[in-house]
Amino acid sequence: MNKSEIINIFNSIPLADTHEHLLEEKDRLKNPAYKGYNDIGLLFRQYVESDLIVSGMSERQADLIKDETIPADSKWKIIRQFWPLIRHTGYGMMVRETIRVLYDENDISDSNWKKINDKIAAQVKPGFYDHILKDICNIDHCQVNALDAPLYRKSERADFLMDLCVSRLCSDFDVMLVQNILQRPPEKLDDCIEAIDRSFMDFGPKSVAVKNPSAYRRKIDYNVRELNDVKQCFNHCREKDWQVNRLERKALEDFLVYHTIKKATESGLPYKMHTGYHSGHGTMPLHNLRHNAGDMSNLCRLHPESSFVFMHINYPHQDELIALAKHYPNAYVDMCWSWMISPLAAVRFLKEFLTAVPANKIFLFGGDVSLIELLPGHLELAKKGIVQAIAELLTEGWLAAYDVEGLLQRLLYQNAYDLFPVKRLKKTFTP
Repeated sequence: MNKSEIINIFNSIPLADTHEHLLEEKDRLKNPAYKGYNDIGLLFRQYVESDLIVSGMSERQADLIKDETIPADSKWKIIRQFWPLIRHTGYGMMVRETIRVLYDENDISDSNWKKINDKIAAQVKPGFYDHILKDICNIDHCQVNALDAPLYRKSERADFLMDLCVSRLCSDFDVMLVQNILQRPPEKLDDCIEAIDRSFMDFGPKSVAVKNPSAYRRKIDYNVRELNDVKQCFNHCREKDWQVNRLERKALEDFLVYHTIKKATESGLPYKMHTGYHSGHGTMPLHNLRHNAGDMSNLCRLHPESSFVFMHINYPHQDELIALAKHYPNAYVDMCWSWMISPLAAVRFLKEFLTAVPANKIFLFGGDVSLIELLPGHLELAKKGIVQAIAELLTEGWLAAYDVEGLLQRLLYQNAYDLFPVKRLKKTFTP
């Protein structure tokens, strides 16, 4: 079986996309806040911006690329200085694949940037989400962690299944959010628990999973806490009007994280956690990342009835995640974002994972983007990497040709339906 045959099988399977931050189409079309997205600068937002700055672009120049008042030709004059330095990174390749798939150009240069710029603007019209998701990407559904809502966003689409994001109720505790939920300030620990319970009551039945991204802001060493210690911690934070550092509130946050895990399990929802590499630039504490796998193993051991989905392959410590998923029945892995962080690391990870861990423990793709135009490029990178991994396993004798179709069906589609309440949510969707 050659790569073309594997690609044909891949293309025939509707894709379960297990992690996005996608905005709603109506907001892209009508919200003035997104007016400035529809030019050449769109391609160099989000993750790509980080590579540009790391390559030497100034913060001020990066801001100009996103400024809706700056003419597109001025933006291109900035971008063109740094584009040759990043076009071979995963983020740069994602841009090139997006340009190829959506705008029918192989790259971007002085000779064609204006044509691409015009096509970006022209494409933003009613129905462009369906065109990209269905016609181009063959996506069955997207699991969406909305960044424009504190907990949960009701979607206008039946194929957008929303996460309930709980970090501000526990590990990034936000007293104002709790106050808004309760319609009164929290005066005791039970009030924090009530805010979590209400959130699960309101949004749990509508959610596809629970999401906790707090590894960006703290270690994920959530420890078992004595109730009296937690109450003392709450009282201390309240007395200080919540102007306390993270260490001072850690006992409270740890306790509340465990409560969100309990509620997720009672609701039949997997618990998604950010692990590994951080987006952005100049802020990542690598010493925290080194301990992610050990901290995750404690969660799996202490909550055997809960299902944990560890995201982004814990890069650059992905080998430990393979060991974790192999050892713990309740540990699952999502390769979202990894294909453009480091494409070759993702290929190696998938090969090693498939020869070590049961095939139902992994999800292969999530674009992890807010702007839908960046999704096809990332999917093309993922497709290339997945096909390469499968082809190499075939060539090296670790897989047989008759394994491929069933394996891809499971990895690209069936695993998501088996773990997440996808079927129920799509069936009960109301606009």
